[in-house]
Amino acid sequence: MSETSLAKRFFVDAMSPGFREDPYPHYVAYRSEEPLLRVDDTVWFALAHQDVATLLRHPKLSSNETRATTEQDRPEPGRLKARSPLFMDPPEHTRLRRLIARAFTAKRVDALRATAQATTSTPLDQLAVEGKSQVDLIEASAYPLPVRIICSLLGVPASDEEAFTGWSQALSRHSTRPFCARPR
Repeated sequence: MSETSLAKRFFVDAMSPGFREDPYPHYVAYRSEEPLLRVDDTVWFALAHQDVATLLRHPKLSSNETRATTEQDRPEPGRLKARSPLFMDPPEHTRLRRLIARAFTAKRVDALRATAQATTSTPLDQLAVEGKSQVDLIEASAYPLPVRIICSLLGVPASDEEAFTGWSQALSRHSTRPFCARPR
């Protein structure tokens, strides 16, 4: 019987309830065995912050999924991948990042303070009214807060926030898989 690779053990472990509840001890254990997990000939997982930062800045690696060997024989990429800054390399990524940064000036961020405070205090106020002793803070606050802030930044009316939330959840499901850098 062959020995299970470290990468395969990691994937099995990552699906366990204990990993989902508190992944950090697992990351420490895997990093102590091997800082980079080889998943395939051209796919590696970096588990240490410094390694990830180094790889993300390496000029020969790309976030552009259309450059992946698995995508080379496919027709034109989907609109989401082709247009999202998450899947772009400089100079396109840099140009879009500069445009987005304009929305986050100190004055604009300060103007969002009231929205952030209201969004944060609402679930806590509701707890007091309902007399609950427990709350899922991710569901009640951590997810709605950035969505409401982004809606405010973009001028999305409150009546469209539910639809926007659905779209952002679909996008985050697509873009939160593990980062795999590919050669340029």
